[in-house]
Amino acid sequence: MIDAIIVSSELKNFTSMISYLEQHDVHVACMETSAHLERILSLAPKDLPSLAIIDGEMSNNRASELTARIRKKSDIGIVLLSTLQESKYRIQAFQAGADIYLDTNAPFEEIFVASSNLAERITLCRERAAPSSLWLLNRFDWKLISPANIDVCLTAMEFAFLKILVNRNGVECSRTDLIAQLSRPRTNWGDQHLDAVVSRLRRKVQKRAKEKLPVKMVYGKGYIFTAPCQFMDADLDQTVI
Repeated sequence: MIDAIIVSSELKNFTSMISYLEQHDVHVACMETSAHLERILSLAPKDLPSLAIIDGEMSNNRASELTARIRKKSDIGIVLLSTLQESKYRIQAFQAGADIYLDTNAPFEEIFVASSNLAERITLCRERAAPSSLWLLNRFDWKLISPANIDVCLTAMEFAFLKILVNRNGVECSRTDLIAQLSRPRTNWGDQHLDAVVSRLRRKVQKRAKEKLPVKMVYGKGYIFTAPCQFMDADLDQTVI
C-alpha cells in the first residue's frame, strides 16, 4: 500500500485519477488548503506519506510554493502534474523540488507507474535508514516478530507466503510463482486469494504490532519484502538487505 496526498484547489478535476490510484493499492488523502498540508508535514517522519501529487496549474504560482514547502520540510516524493509542458515550467518545478513532472492528461497508468516507482524508492530509503528495522521470522512457532519485538502469530498460509518472500533476499517474487507455490494441492486458488492473504496479513500486523507490514506490491510483477528480515533458526540464518 502506497500512502499519497494530492494537493489541489480543484480536486474535482482529479476524481477519476484518484479512483484509479485507489484501485491500484494507493491510499489517497486530498489536500485543498495550506492548513491541511501543514498538518501532514507536522507528522513524525515515519508517519509521512511517501508521495505528494501536486496540481501544477493552481493560481498565483501556488504549485511551486507548495512544492518548495514540502521539499524543505520532508523527503516526500513529489510528482507535479500540469498541461504546461514548455521547458521553462518544467525547470521551475524541478528547481522548487519536484522529482517528476508529467502532463495532467497523461494516461492514468503512466502517472501510477511513475508515482509508485518514486514512492517505492522513498519507502526503501526510509526503511534502510531506520535505526531498528530488523524483522524476524520464526519458522518453528510460525510468528513474525517486529523490530519492536512484538510477535504476530501466523496461519500456515501467511507463514508460507512470508517464507517465500524472505527467501528471495529482497527480490520480488512474481504472482505466478507465489500462486504456484501456495496453491498446492488446490487448483482453483488464484490472484484474488493471494491478494486476500496479503490484505489480511497487513491488517493483522498493523493491529498487533502497530507497524506496517513491509511487503510491497510491485506493479505488474508480484510482491517483495522490503525490510531486513532474518530467520531465527541458525541453519536458515540469512538477512534480506
